[in-house]
Amino acid sequence: MIFLCFSGRERLTIATSMLYHLENHGIEIWYDNHQYTLGDKKVEKYTKAIGLSDYAIVIISKYFQESPGAIEELEVIKERYLKGLIHIFPIFYNIKASELSSEYQWLCDMIYNEINDTSGTLLACNQIICKCYKDIIYKNQYPSLEVYKTVLSGYPAATAATYINRLLELYSSVSTSNFNSKMSILFCLILYLNGSLKDDISSLYKSAQYLFNTTKLDLPYNFKEIRLLEQISEILLGLFLSKLPKEFEQ
Repeated sequence: MIFLCFSGRERLTIATSMLYHLENHGIEIWYDNHQYTLGDKKVEKYTKAIGLSDYAIVIISKYFQESPGAIEELEVIKERYLKGLIHIFPIFYNIKASELSSEYQWLCDMIYNEINDTSGTLLACNQIICKCYKDIIYKNQYPSLEVYKTVLSGYPAATAATYINRLLELYSSVSTSNFNSKMSILFCLILYLNGSLKDDISSLYKSAQYLFNTTKLDLPYNFKEIRLLEQISEILLGLFLSKLPKEFEQ
C-alpha cells in the first residue's frame, strides 16, 4: 500500500491527480478522504495506515508547513524511514529542492521529482509504479525476459509456451529505438497471458490496459513506459510458468 501525504491546499491540484493515475494502475492507495469517517481518531488511524504501508508519497509545496496534519504524518513516515521500514517518494510541487526549508532538506538525499502545473503527474506516477513492480520482481526472484525465453524454449512445440516464446523472440529482435513496435509486442503478450491466467492478474492487466489507454502506444521514446510493460510481463510470466508443469505432466 502507498500512503499519500500532502497539504490540504494541494488536494485538487496534485493529490487527486496522482490518486487517479495510481488507482487506475490497480495500486492500493491510502488517501484520507477515502478512509476517514466521522468521529475517527485521526492520529491513531493514519499512524496505523503508515505502519501498514510499504511506500509513502510525500508532496511538499510552499503550503506544506501550513498543514499541521501533513507535518504530523511526515514525522511518523520519517521515523519508519529511518528504521528502513518504508520507501519514500518525494514530490516537490511548484517548489525547487533548493527552496526547501531546512527541516525538509533530508528529502533531497533521495531521488525526488519536481512537478509543476505544466508537467502533470503521469510520468511521476509511472516512476512510482516502476519501483513497486521492481520490488515485486526482486521479492519473487522473477527473471528477465531473456531468461524466460530460454526457459520456454524447452517446452513441447505447438503449446502456449511456444507462442509466448515466439513473442519474446520477436521482442528481442526489434531495435530498441523502435519503441512503438516493442510496446505493441509486449501488450500482445500481456493480453495473451491475461486470457490464460484470468483472475490471478486483474490488477496487473488493469495497469497495462491503463498504460495503453493513456498512450495508445504513440509516444516518443520513454524508458519508464516500456520498462513498466516489461516488468508486468516478467511478473505474469512467472505466474504463468508456475502453472505450466501440471499441463505437461506425463
